[in-house]
Amino acid sequence: MKFNKKDRKAQVMSMPFVMIFSIILIAITIYVGFIAIRGFLENADRIKVAAFVNDFKSDVNTLWQATSASRSYSYDLPSKIEKACFVNFASPLTNTSLKPLFDEFKRLSRSQQNNLFLAPSSFITGLQLPAAYKIDCGETTKVECLDLGNLPNPYCIQAEKGTVKIELLKEGKTVKIVKK
Repeated sequence: MKFNKKDRKAQVMSMPFVMIFSIILIAITIYVGFIAIRGFLENADRIKVAAFVNDFKSDVNTLWQATSASRSYSYDLPSKIEKACFVNFASPLTNTSLKPLFDEFKRLSRSQQNNLFLAPSSFITGLQLPAAYKIDCGETTKVECLDLGNLPNPYCIQAEKGTVKIELLKEGKTVKIVKK
């Protein structure tokens, strides 16, 4: 079968359009892939924060129910979390070097009873998670069981490589965080 000149010219002219269309499809696929991967990573960070808060509450509650105990716990957090901070809004600020952080926590807290914050709060709010949490004990009746009176206010524990280590001590009817 022989092609005339017009058929060959049409084939040559349609070739760049097919190539451009293919490149556009590849670029769109790569872009959607990056968006999906970013979404999966953000969900993983949300899950780590939620697991930390739930595990910490559970560990405090378990220790609170014991007669006396001292335990060290290690929790995984997203790598962008720099510190876990404990704040007692009923007590005055004692750690003046953290005054800007204390003021930020006060602004973000919807309740004066919240006592656990993760910093930087901009990362937490970017994940659309609560910036503040209340740690209490008891199944049906909630009890103030976390005593922060022996700590500077606020007291922050630095996260190292996405891990925060917290030592808890059951003393009397409360659980205390051991200052390092």
